[in-house]
Amino acid sequence: ANMQAISMGAMMAMCRARFPRSQNMSTEDLQQLMEDQQQEVVILDVRRRDEFDVSHIKGAICAGEDGELVNIAELTTSWSGDTSVKSKKIACYCSVGYRSARLAQKLLLEHGCKSAFNVEGSIFKWANEGRKVYRGEVEVSPTLVHPYNFTFGQLLNSKYRHPLASNTQNN
Repeated sequence: ANMQAISMGAMMAMCRARFPRSQNMSTEDLQQLMEDQQQEVVILDVRRRDEFDVSHIKGAICAGEDGELVNIAELTTSWSGDTSVKSKKIACYCSVGYRSARLAQKLLLEHGCKSAFNVEGSIFKWANEGRKVYRGEVEVSPTLVHPYNFTFGQLLNSKYRHPLASNTQNN
């Protein structure tokens, strides 16, 4: 199978198959949650710090590839000092949804967090749809996203691929 020919749809299906217990939401769902004042959503960026530093979804917390940069236990029980966090939504995203599906499933199975969701297609799909990305509180314009590596970067519209990042990571 030629990896470069892999489509976003195929990638999303593979993530669903690999992490069957992960609950999923769409990029559209996440945008609506972010705009809804009544809904509190915690956004976890499940990528490496160098990827996060290029750009991220507004308000996201850099969680690392396996959630190691955040206190998961604390997050799932006392977000904002509120013990009802399990009713709040936690949206996990990465480049295309593999690392974030893994974490969303882990949050459900190991931490009993029923409100954890994987954002399918993640930041690549988000950017491809013309949605905004940020560095801190500042919008990154024109949109640039870390391509993860050459192969997966093919899923990101070429005009959104961060040029410097393409050569730094080949695994």
